[in-house]
Amino acid sequence: MKGYILRWNPKISSWTEDRHEDLMEDLEYSDHADMNWSIYDWENLEEGDFFILQQVGTDSDGIAMIGTFSSTPYGDESWKRKDGTNLFYANMDVDLMISRRPRAKKEQDIQVLDEDNKDKYILSAEMLEQKFPNILWHKGHSGVLIPQETLEPLVLELCLQMMQLQKPTENIAFHDRNTLWEKCCHYINEFCPEMRKRIIRERRDSMIYEIYSKGEPVDESVMDITSDKEKMKNGSPKTIDDIVEYLVPRA
Repeated sequence: MKGYILRWNPKISSWTEDRHEDLMEDLEYSDHADMNWSIYDWENLEEGDFFILQQVGTDSDGIAMIGTFSSTPYGDESWKRKDGTNLFYANMDVDLMISRRPRAKKEQDIQVLDEDNKDKYILSAEMLEQKFPNILWHKGHSGVLIPQETLEPLVLELCLQMMQLQKPTENIAFHDRNTLWEKCCHYINEFCPEMRKRIIRERRDSMIYEIYSKGEPVDESVMDITSDKEKMKNGSPKTIDDIVEYLVPRA
């Protein structure tokens, strides 16, 4: 499976900040929100591939969406040029949304984030470019393939940040904490083969049996990863290594 970085400049895009925040409300009632986006590297995109939507061209650049594609690419009229030009798009299941729109204090002329909006800095471009300097976090084409050697470390960093969220806020939208953790488990199953192997190896004694019976031989290929509900009740991982202690194999 592959991952893609989509890029969104709200200053020029038909996808406005108002439309973005309207869609955030859908996650309150559903475990995902639906939309589509144009894809630059469309040729090998498959249903189920991972994506992040990166806000660019603003003073608060950073990740604005995380999810997976729910279709293969298809051609349609360009959102920008109404002259018969076609682009390739793909449908998306959006699992997490962040509003990065600055809330200016009325008494100041500059756009600053007040004390109640500090969570706008989550998954900021500044943080991400320190950890993943081989990705352009402030510019570039939309729908570009993430280098395969970067995909697993990036997904794990995103899962770590997501698993520390306790509840939705004005600026961060997801369905609920349990659903968000299960989405992270899915990402690890599909896009993080080394971490998946490590969890199976180190947490096999805590495996949850659903289809198989305890003591019955189970091949690793049929296992998946799920959250350890008891550990989840008591906290969240603080480092990527900690993730192993909060997830377990299931068969």
